[in-house]
Amino acid sequence: KYSHPGAQAGTNLYYLAMGSVQRLDNGNTFINWGWRTNTSNPSMTEVTSDGTIVWELQLASPKNLISYRSHKYEWKPCARVTSNKMTAKNVTAHAAKLKWAPVTNVFEYHLEYKKHSQSVWTEKVVDGSMNNVNLNNLDDGASYDWRIETWCDAQGNKKSGFTPISRFNTLPEKIAFPYNVHPLVVSIYPNPAHDFIIINAGDEPILKLRLLNVIGEVVTSVTLQDNQQIIELPVKNILPGTYLLEISSNQHNHVEKVCIE
Repeated sequence: KYSHPGAQAGTNLYYLAMGSVQRLDNGNTFINWGWRTNTSNPSMTEVTSDGTIVWELQLASPKNLISYRSHKYEWKPCARVTSNKMTAKNVTAHAAKLKWAPVTNVFEYHLEYKKHSQSVWTEKVVDGSMNNVNLNNLDDGASYDWRIETWCDAQGNKKSGFTPISRFNTLPEKIAFPYNVHPLVVSIYPNPAHDFIIINAGDEPILKLRLLNVIGEVVTSVTLQDNQQIIELPVKNILPGTYLLEISSNQHNHVEKVCIE
């Protein structure tokens, strides 16, 4: 038997119907008072074995707001990662570090990523103690989508569903020229150029051409397989400016500054 302090003080704690009682694992009792007639009366109360109130809830008006049944359980959600806490760090031309805010009760994270232009996702499983993953072997200058799903058990019976898609862009590839570039005797004309550049390497076949802007980004690249010594490189659709032309053969490299008008 339990007597609420309000009743002991003479306050009307009359309830018309309904209500429920639950014995909790800690020995306390959780009381749902049911259909109240007085808005000052509590709606739910938790008491210890000696009748001490440790928690109480009073629902707002109207006075006949009904709490038919109430129960108290430990909340163990399988929470989804917050989308605005998902970030891409240390992004380079071919790698990125993806991070997110950790969530509760996680067993493992299932992260999926793909190029924005593609439809097939690649999955990475991340231990629940971690909140980041490194992606490698990415394509340079590409846009990537990624999303995360929280698993709260090993079988995936309890999972959060995927976050909204986040996106990051890898950097354009930059070319680092070696210090020991071997000389390759070539002639390049016209320079300045308008529609095309002719590269003549004499008797040495050209294997590859790369045109780079002043910050090292590849503007255009041509790979050759038919032992050509004279190449005509179209530049009509390239913005005017100063560029570096890298010419590679089997044994030699040559870098030349060219202007496009």
